[in-house]
Amino acid sequence: LDTFTSWVRVSGVDRTLFEEAAGASRCATSNYYVTNHFMGHGHWLWLIPICAETGTVSVGGMFHKKIFGENPLDREEKLSAFLKANHEVLFKLVDSGDNVDFIHWPNPSHQSKRMFSQDRWYALGDAAFFGDAFYSLGISTVAVAVSSITEIIRARMAGEPDAAEKTEAYNDFNLEFGMTAMSLYRDHVHHLGNASAMSWRIYLEYMWWFGLWVPAFIGKWHLDVDMCRT
Repeated sequence: LDTFTSWVRVSGVDRTLFEEAAGASRCATSNYYVTNHFMGHGHWLWLIPICAETGTVSVGGMFHKKIFGENPLDREEKLSAFLKANHEVLFKLVDSGDNVDFIHWPNPSHQSKRMFSQDRWYALGDAAFFGDAFYSLGISTVAVAVSSITEIIRARMAGEPDAAEKTEAYNDFNLEFGMTAMSLYRDHVHHLGNASAMSWRIYLEYMWWFGLWVPAFIGKWHLDVDMCRT
């Protein structure tokens, strides 16, 4: 994934600017208190409310360098100009508040070589791997990693003979799980901004997620050594 990410946090925004544009009558729940996705050619943006009391929001996105290579949006004024030209509602929302900070990561995608060590250290979350935030897979992959680490520690403390075997099996499984999750974003650069292609992708990839990985986690199959090796 050859991408970069830039985002800004803003306090005291006028949320009515978004709610009026979103159309409150279209939904029985809040349009504001969720992660809203905005898509365009070679990029997607998020709008995430952080604090209701201060009206603080995070607005930013993931951008494919194949499209944005000559304009990396590495400064706040560049991101603001991009929003103004391409996502007017988000620009007005950001412009209505007070800037808290701006962050730019030039190369966010990565994966560690090992997650669970026989020396009893463990990497999880963004420290272990990160691909793209589009499907918010981080909390799900953390759930698999944390429960795996917990079982390794439990087995070690209980003096069980297969603790080392579990460490290796769970390490390999979680690394492969991370690579599988990150592979979802392949060719996004060709599909983001295409309503038809992205609609079908989202349907298909959520079927994969809720049809395979969620049942596997609920059934704790990721803690079965033999299953991990298949």
